[in-house]
Amino acid sequence: MLPFDRVLGSGEEAVLYADITKPDFESFHKVLAKLARNGEFSYRLRYRISQRDDLEPLPVSGYGVELQLKRTDYIVIDDREAEEANSGKLHKTSSTQVVLDGEEEVSDLKPLSSSELSGLGLNAGSFIIESNDPFQTLIKLTQDFPKFSTSVAARNASASFITEHHQNREVAAPPGMNALWMNGVQLTERQIDPYTLVANIRRERAFIKGVTDLGLTTKEAISLLGDREVTMAKSDDEAPRFDWRDQLEDGRVIIWLNNIEKDKRYAGFSPSLSTVSVRR
Repeated sequence: MLPFDRVLGSGEEAVLYADITKPDFESFHKVLAKLARNGEFSYRLRYRISQRDDLEPLPVSGYGVELQLKRTDYIVIDDREAEEANSGKLHKTSSTQVVLDGEEEVSDLKPLSSSELSGLGLNAGSFIIESNDPFQTLIKLTQDFPKFSTSVAARNASASFITEHHQNREVAAPPGMNALWMNGVQLTERQIDPYTLVANIRRERAFIKGVTDLGLTTKEAISLLGDREVTMAKSDDEAPRFDWRDQLEDGRVIIWLNNIEKDKRYAGFSPSLSTVSVRR
């Protein structure tokens, strides 16, 4: 007896395993149900999928799971003397190479000073954008950022990246605001969830396939869809304007119930707007 069983009748148990969508189910069910109502046995029905049909995988949306084992003990390091020592020796260069595949141990990490931490985010962004494979660099850098923080802090962000960063801050993403773009299209906050992101990625993949069918490579298609000129062509910075005048209808649309300029009752009103008083 299972918790979800529904029993018809009483006595000896009869269990029918069947697919209710099959035409043979009706004849079996009618006979067993009739005998159960007559009290000959108890009748239970359980669903069983038909093995004759071709089974297809059922896609189920969900969250991915990743297990990473790292050291969880805290290493207490007094970095006050290191900050004073590094303040006079700090010399950044844009040519410093960050080795993402190195085997540096956590115990060998050097503490960063406050001056190095202030520009760490900008340097990391510049390093990711200017790498040969920005997406893979982003994954490796974020998986174990403390391991590469010293190398990233020792390099200078490029002048072009800093200029673009300031322009984006002024136009698109002011300080304190997060934003996400996908191939040049900005996503709203309601679109930033696992299910919507997967749907948008599939849609963008369909767009890429449509462009590659024309003869372009995948890299060329992504560059075309995400080009700045294409994005600027779709954007409109001007506020919407509406022409409410009825010149096309020869002045027959707008009807004045009280014309302040022509009605005699308003003849004593001052034509200056500064004399108009507002009551609440």
